[in-house]
Amino acid sequence: MRAIVARKPGAPEVLEIVEAAEPEVRDGEVKIRVHAFGLNKAERYYRAGNYGIFSPELALGYEAVGEVVEDSTCRTARGQRVSTAMGGMMTQRQGGYAEFIAVNASCGRLEGGAHEAARCRRRRVHPAAGRPRAVRDVDVVSRRFFNSLEW
Repeated sequence: MRAIVARKPGAPEVLEIVEAAEPEVRDGEVKIRVHAFGLNKAERYYRAGNYGIFSPELALGYEAVGEVVEDSTCRTARGQRVSTAMGGMMTQRQGGYAEFIAVNASCGRLEGGAHEAARCRRRRVHPAAGRPRAVRDVDVVSRRFFNSLEW
């Protein structure tokens, strides 16, 4: 699978797409095919090397929405749209910047679909705030990765 990692701390330019092994699903977990993920301030701090223990082999990302492809608990149907956040993503396991993630099966179910959930999570920036660094990060990530990916 493809994943976006930062091999070393730094600005958005340190991000790169790599091939990584798909996560194994453990007891009490589901595997999700990621459709969208959030970009937030904690990830920016982490990527810069200022938040927690840096793990260059793991995809970044604390939040994701997508669809279940495997469930070890047999409680969630394949194809069910779900959202998830935190739970060791990015620091102990692949984060949301990956094609697939394995997370706790208690992730939230979405009725409206992944794209609708992602649209609802967009952050608004007040025009008087100028151009905050987080917006610049989103611009760089978008230009470098999402314009060329088909996942």
